[in-house]
Amino acid sequence: MPRIMLFTFARILTTRDSGVAVKQSIEMTVGELRADHRNMVLLLDLLDSETQRMAELSDADYELVREILSYMMEYSDVVHHPKEDLLYGYLKTRYADIDDSLEKIEADHAALAATTSKICGAIPAQPARSTAELQSLTSAMVAYSRELRNHMFWEEKTLFSLADETADDGGWATMLGGHDLPDDPLFGRKVRKRFRKLFNHIQRRMVWDVQQYFT
Repeated sequence: MPRIMLFTFARILTTRDSGVAVKQSIEMTVGELRADHRNMVLLLDLLDSETQRMAELSDADYELVREILSYMMEYSDVVHHPKEDLLYGYLKTRYADIDDSLEKIEADHAALAATTSKICGAIPAQPARSTAELQSLTSAMVAYSRELRNHMFWEEKTLFSLADETADDGGWATMLGGHDLPDDPLFGRKVRKRFRKLFNHIQRRMVWDVQQYFT
């Protein structure tokens, strides 16, 4: 039951749920970023399911798709990715010979944000009537999901691995403390009203997964 584990484990690891201001160590931050990745994989799984339904001209939930993409724009692109950019900037101050491939991380984040916004704006209020239009949209959604998954995998193997090896000298807490990053509107302390349907959908999916697991 992978989806259950992804969601439950990520909720447990998210230190933001405590509501208590904690001086962040680099280890804590990377733990949160990894939890974010697990949550994003869960949402991409849901997005992929709806994309397939759209491609098959089935009864896809367009509102759910917009909520998923809106979350990506509101949290992943505005909080999660900037925090990774800060982490990269901090690691550059610690390692003069940092991997050159990490220099593309900020550009990758900007490109992903632009793609998310473009696809979200293209989601129709009602099922698309044009087959060509629908094929173009679903192809873009498939490519987006694949690109974001590959990007997260790359970060885990490069940026996060380097951070794991970095002794905490207190500099990261100082750098992060200068940035007021908002709470996660879906997996944080309080679910925002605009994401309530998505949250309820995830809960129902968890129940379904449990039933399937014990069947």
